[in-house]
Amino acid sequence: MRKSSLLLMLLLLVPFQFLQASLVKSTPEELPVPREESLVISGYYEPPNYENFNPYSPTRANVLEVVFNYEGLWYINYATGEVIYWLCTGWEYNNDNTQLTIHIRRGVTWNDGKPFTAKDIVFTLNMLLENAALTSHAMIASYVESASAPDDYTVVIKLKQPYPRAHYWFRDCWSGFITVPEHIWKDVDPVTFLNNPPVSTGPYKLYMASSELHMVIWERDENYWAKNAMGPNYFPGPKYVVYKILPSVDIAVTEFSKGMVDELCSAWVDWPVLKSLNNANPETTALATFTDPCLHILRVNCQKYPFNMTEFRWALSYAIDRVSIGRVYTEYTQASPAKYPFPSWGSLQRYMYPDIAEKYKLEYNEAKAKEILDSLGFRDVDGDGFREYPNGTKFSFEIIYGAPWRVNYEYALSMANMLQKVGLNALIRPLEPSTWWAMVSTGQYDATTSGGLCTGLPYSGDMYGLVSGFHSKYVTPLGQRTTGGDWGARLIDPEMDSIIDEISSIGPLDPKYEELAHRALEVWMKKLPIIPVTDVPRSELWNLKYWTGFPTNDNMYNMPYYWTPWWKFVLFKLKPSAITPPPPVTYITAYAKASIAAFTGVDGKTYGPYSEGDAMLLPMEDAQRLVDEGKASYSPPVPPEIGEIAESVSELHGKVSRLESTLAGISAATTDLSGAVSDLKKSVEALSGQISGIITTVAAIGIVTIILVVAAIAMIMRKK
Repeated sequence: MRKSSLLLMLLLLVPFQFLQASLVKSTPEELPVPREESLVISGYYEPPNYENFNPYSPTRANVLEVVFNYEGLWYINYATGEVIYWLCTGWEYNNDNTQLTIHIRRGVTWNDGKPFTAKDIVFTLNMLLENAALTSHAMIASYVESASAPDDYTVVIKLKQPYPRAHYWFRDCWSGFITVPEHIWKDVDPVTFLNNPPVSTGPYKLYMASSELHMVIWERDENYWAKNAMGPNYFPGPKYVVYKILPSVDIAVTEFSKGMVDELCSAWVDWPVLKSLNNANPETTALATFTDPCLHILRVNCQKYPFNMTEFRWALSYAIDRVSIGRVYTEYTQASPAKYPFPSWGSLQRYMYPDIAEKYKLEYNEAKAKEILDSLGFRDVDGDGFREYPNGTKFSFEIIYGAPWRVNYEYALSMANMLQKVGLNALIRPLEPSTWWAMVSTGQYDATTSGGLCTGLPYSGDMYGLVSGFHSKYVTPLGQRTTGGDWGARLIDPEMDSIIDEISSIGPLDPKYEELAHRALEVWMKKLPIIPVTDVPRSELWNLKYWTGFPTNDNMYNMPYYWTPWWKFVLFKLKPSAITPPPPVTYITAYAKASIAAFTGVDGKTYGPYSEGDAMLLPMEDAQRLVDEGKASYSPPVPPEIGEIAESVSELHGKVSRLESTLAGISAATTDLSGAVSDLKKSVEALSGQISGIITTVAAIGIVTIILVVAAIAMIMRKK
């Protein structure tokens, strides 16, 4: 850069060097809605589609619609056992269980203001019957002959066969049936319809679904029907609920600590971290631990060889040391080994048959695992430590798991190591959750530790709920998504089908039920379509900075898991916290005077590293700290070239000052001469020539001064 340009820069910078840096204010949450009105859930699942809210589409967004948007006809509070009639007020069957009549609650409305009626339920049932591509089609088509609505508040469902459990379909929103509004869906293709924004009866409407922000935001329906029909206590506290997808556990923990999110779950964050956060902040956090209804498992694809062989699945089971593997699950001391294919809830004690547990032991027996594999022809032919197929070719398989669930990684790694001990070359592979789901639901996998054993038994207390999803009628060809039943096991077994068909016509109050329940469990254990491993103790940690009223260990009024349909009843209990939220952070620009290593600011974000001269937009507290330490300044640094020019200008200024002194002396001499002239009037003519000479000398000196200044500037411009 030329010195003339640098001089111009100097002249331009000088008027601004004393101006203050501009201030920027921001809330730490960086939400598009007010933080103090929002419940923020730390999401770990990136939806495959932010646009699709069709509840019967396999690629729907699946971002807590069942909690905030869709509603069931009735619910069960699994923490207390209470039955909650919601969109309906009750039901009854005819004498032979071939007809179900449901009574619809009056005063229910859709969130567009239209009334919710029996005709909407009938329309939805018929829509499912007529469209095989919709999820839940197989379930409904297997049993429903027809549906009608004799009036707006009565639904009559005629069944193809006795089925005293049809009312389970309408419990919460996990049972396979979600009512859609006839006035919206009657003129659309239900297979391709995105249902965006969704019209539903739930307490929240869709506010925003943004793939750019990685957020789905729900806004409270101020005209929510339950506020009037059920009473003022049935209205949610938070105006907004934000499902905020976070890229890592570390970021989730940091945001929780700063009050940016209100929830952390041990499904994602390790138990020691939750416990540490709770112990460090006992006044502003609350903990809730509940045994999950799903078990940790090794799920195998029963439609693929050799996993389609019952004996092979039992060999896998015997190879797993459940006591040891339970220790990798760091909830409290360890997760309890599974003895049955359901959680160890007190309400399920009646089904913990000792004779079945003794006959079909879910135990670690390495010798027995090897014996079974030998009998099936899987042997180590080439001596590399791993077994080959019976035909001598190499055998290996993958255990896939969904990241970022760390416990699934720990289980996958532990099980792979155990299986390798019996000669099975098991490898593990992490997958992004949506990719994992696509592979498992279409049968493009060998085995997985993600997606626990979740059946209807814990929720209904009915053994039919355990076995029903394993009927072969739900199995689709490999590569096609399952549309009903258990979406991953893909079991095809005539004996299992037979017991399912038999128990399906016998209700829990029938005298024959207990005998059939025992047989159903025995068949399931014998076939072992999924390998149970351990219980799943699960914890939620609540941040109380903005909201209170969550279920806790001291007040477990509802199951605490936010992803469950019945969690909407927790929303009715939440109230704004009296604890003052963190103040907004003020940001200011400072300039590095030296190298500064990366650091965490008061807002929880990472800043740096910075080099000398870098401009830094920082929280004011951090900027002031660096200034106090002498590492930063609020004024921009002066470039070296500017300093050199300033030195040259200073030298020139000295020379000019000396010339000014000389001129001042000459001026004084001129004054003295003027006095002499007045005294020597008679000599004016004689001295006039001398005076002219003096004036000429003064002018010459002025010219010399100008020449010196110009020469000095020229020297500076030629320098460098």
